[in-house]
Amino acid sequence: LQHAVLERLVTEWSAAGFGEPWPDELVARLDELIDEEFARAEATAVVGLKHSWNRQKIRMRSDLRHWILRDNKLRADGWKPLRAELRFRDLELRLPSGEVFHVNGSIDRVDTDRHSNLRVWDYKTGQSRNFSRLKQDNPTASGRFLQLPIYAIAAETSFGRGPLPTQAKYWFL
Repeated sequence: LQHAVLERLVTEWSAAGFGEPWPDELVARLDELIDEEFARAEATAVVGLKHSWNRQKIRMRSDLRHWILRDNKLRADGWKPLRAELRFRDLELRLPSGEVFHVNGSIDRVDTDRHSNLRVWDYKTGQSRNFSRLKQDNPTASGRFLQLPIYAIAAETSFGRGPLPTQAKYWFL
């Protein structure tokens, strides 16, 4: 649900400027999108028990409101959203051994700056402790976490590469 809300919100602000904070009307739109996605989930009966669902709704709404504040801070350095839910198919990856494999996927969000550098975001709504093995000097945990490097390659394949290496990060909601 949170992914759906964020995809819709980012997509609706197609005219975002570099480093521009979210406009008030889109901050207000966030609550409308949340309500629409919650109603859609309730209509399909995938929400579980009412008491538990009501607690989850409160937590998700809070997480999404916090997301917009954090996003304003992250974008203040001159970034803007380029695409939400960038889908890629049959991306060819070549291993150092020469072996080739193909992957499909969807990137939650790709940002760009004035110099065409790219920043890839993968939103995570679960616990971050599963990612504790990721370190600056071992960013894939010895090949256990390949999602972000693959996403960076997919973004560069779609948009080209800026002068700086593409950043790829998890965003824990």
